[in-house]
Amino acid sequence: MLFNTLEVPPLKLEAQTPPSEEFLEQLQQAFINKIRDTQLFARVVSKAETRERDGVLTLDVSILSWDEQPAGGVIEIRLGIVDMRGRCEFTHATTRGELKRIGAIAQASSIGQYEINPLVDGVAVFVTDFMHPHPINEL
Repeated sequence: MLFNTLEVPPLKLEAQTPPSEEFLEQLQQAFINKIRDTQLFARVVSKAETRERDGVLTLDVSILSWDEQPAGGVIEIRLGIVDMRGRCEFTHATTRGELKRIGAIAQASSIGQYEINPLVDGVAVFVTDFMHPHPINEL
C-alpha cells in the first residue's frame, strides 16, 4: 500500500480496566518520542490517535512531515508498560514496519512516497490500573 503520510503499524493493548486519559496521552507522547529517537527523520511532525473496541486499545501513529528522506529502513518501536502496583502481566509491546521509499509522487515533485510493509502487527499487552508508558531503549 502507498501512503502520503507514513503510517506506523498499530500498537494494540488489551486492558482489564479502561485506561485513563492521562495514560493515553503519555502513551501517545512516548510513542511519538520513540519515532523521533529512530533518527530516520529530522524534525518529525507526528500525530497519534487511540481507539478502543471490544476491550482492545489500538494506537495509530502517522508521520505527517519530515525533512530528511531516508531511502529505507525499519522502524521498530518498543514501549514498556510500568505497573505501579506490580500487577502487569506483560511489560512491553513492540511494533515494526519496513520503510521503503518508492519515488516521487508527482511530476516535478521530490517529496516522494513511502511504502510500509508491516513486519509485526503490535504485540498485545495486558494492562491493569496505575501504569504509565516507559520507552525501552535496548532491543
